[in-house]
Amino acid sequence: MSRPDGTGFEFGTVREADLPQVAAFLSGQDLSGSPGAWEATSSPGVDAVKRDLDWRFARNPCSDPDGILGHCIRRTDGTLKGVLLCLASRFALEDRILLGLCGCGFYVEPELRLQAFLLFHRFLKTPGPDFVFATTCNQASGALWSKLGGKAVRDSRCEYLFPVRPGPIIEELLLRKGVGRLAGALGRAVGRIVPRRASWKRAGRNLRLSPCRDWERLADLAGRHRDPSVLTTHRAPDYLEWRYDRTPARSSNEVLVFDDGKGNQGWVALAESRRGRTRQIRTWTLLDLAYPRAGFELRDLLGAVLRRFSERADMITIRGPERLGQAAVALGARRREFPAPLSYITARGGQSDALARSVELFPADGDTVS
Repeated sequence: MSRPDGTGFEFGTVREADLPQVAAFLSGQDLSGSPGAWEATSSPGVDAVKRDLDWRFARNPCSDPDGILGHCIRRTDGTLKGVLLCLASRFALEDRILLGLCGCGFYVEPELRLQAFLLFHRFLKTPGPDFVFATTCNQASGALWSKLGGKAVRDSRCEYLFPVRPGPIIEELLLRKGVGRLAGALGRAVGRIVPRRASWKRAGRNLRLSPCRDWERLADLAGRHRDPSVLTTHRAPDYLEWRYDRTPARSSNEVLVFDDGKGNQGWVALAESRRGRTRQIRTWTLLDLAYPRAGFELRDLLGAVLRRFSERADMITIRGPERLGQAAVALGARRREFPAPLSYITARGGQSDALARSVELFPADGDTVS
């Protein structure tokens, strides 16, 4: 791929020492094609991206300190022109611990479309993991996964929205229709007229939620409630501490244990973010969940969560397994379907179909939400 004038391209790998350069490259790109609803379009600064990459890769307890953190395309003068990062995660299935690599930060400059295909193919062939996967696919990247044998993960095509305060959401809809600077005032005015849906207010009144950062306890609860037949993140204490306590977004997430007074205990994690063109929609997203598989109503948990966060949120969003989605709909959530599945998986040894059917992914898994 090299040219005599030095403007050719070559493939390479990303190591820890390359993260500052990767941060500078990604922070300069328009990555607003992510699948989140009403995401802000502004790109974070280089320092913020560097902190996020350092946490995801250099501090990740699942990463190999000497391993590959991703693949890239460079000009022969060393300039980055494309990158696809590999986020390591441990998963549990039956009595085994499997290594998964999540593809994230995939961006290649538009003139290198053929090279993007080859870069993705190199990612699929990364040595070491039992499977590779992604949680933030759009239609284009999803088509690439399918073309190269990837299987769509069930329950990854939709999310469930609880509009707690309609004003900021109406404002967003007006902005998208080109109403412009009057959208805020109109949204607030209409929001006062539109009644708040509160069918969740009676659910789970006896369920208690309390903050918890005892990683051993949370890991024990997750292990106690794990279905061995389901491929799910191995929620070990070091993973939970890294995910929720060492993240740059620590102040924006909450981990809560719950107890319904009937012997059912578990925990739930949520993260705060801003959505909308002017970041006016205060959103809390359910990140992760460990709960009893029998004798427990998820509607009660969601009702308790909605009550706890309703004074701090304009919208609460849910993604995850079908059972969780059914509970959300029963409480009045609105189902939002994406144009294509968000998550895909490719496994070694022809196991892609089986793993895609059995895996449970939450936003905390992979790179959906920090």
